[in-house]
Amino acid sequence: MIFDNKILTEEEAMDVSNRVLSMREAFIDRGTFDTLGASVYLDDPLSYIELKDETNPLLKHNFDDLYKKVIEEITSMLHVPVKHHPYGALPGFHIFGNDSAGHQGHKHIDQPYQRLFWPEPFHMPFSFTLAINVPDKAGLEVWPNLVTEEPEYVDYTAGHMYSHVGHVTHRIAGVGNPTDENPRITLQGHGAILSLSQEAVIYF
Repeated sequence: MIFDNKILTEEEAMDVSNRVLSMREAFIDRGTFDTLGASVYLDDPLSYIELKDETNPLLKHNFDDLYKKVIEEITSMLHVPVKHHPYGALPGFHIFGNDSAGHQGHKHIDQPYQRLFWPEPFHMPFSFTLAINVPDKAGLEVWPNLVTEEPEYVDYTAGHMYSHVGHVTHRIAGVGNPTDENPRITLQGHGAILSLSQEAVIYF
C-alpha cells in the first residue's frame, strides 16, 4: 500500500523547487538524472561517508524547514519520535531533466539498510518520496503482490508525500516530459524504527 499525505502547499513546493534549482553547482551526475545529496544506494560505502559529511551541512542549511515538516508527518504516521539517522545522509533530492525523458526505473524493492551501519537493531523499514516539482506528469508503478503482472500506477501531485512500509515492489514511471528548465524533482528518503530506542530514523 502506498500512503499519500499532503504536507506542502503548491506555493511551498514551488519555493523548495526554486531553492533546489538554485543549487545546480552542487548536483551530482548519476547518468540519466542528478541528485542533490549523498545516496546510500548509489554511492560506494566509503565514498558515501565522505559525501554525506560534505553535503549534509548544505542540505540542513537550505532545507531544515522542509525536514521539520517531513519529520512531523512521519511522527504522526508512526506514532514514535523521528530523527535523522546518526550515520546517514539527510534525505536528498532526485532531479530528472532532459536526459531522463521517457526513461522508467528498474523494478525493485528498497533494501538500502543493508549498506548502512546501524547503532542498534531495527525493524519496519520504510521509504518515502515527496513530490516537489511535477512537469506535466510524474508517478510510480507498484506491484501490490507477486501474482500481479501489470503494475498499479500512482500519480504524483506536488506537495504530497508517498510512502510505503516494508518490501513493496515498485519503479519510477517513465511518464511526463521533464526538461532541464522544468525537471521532475522529488525528495527521497528511507527509514526504520530502532528496536531498543523505539525511535524512527530517516536517511538517504
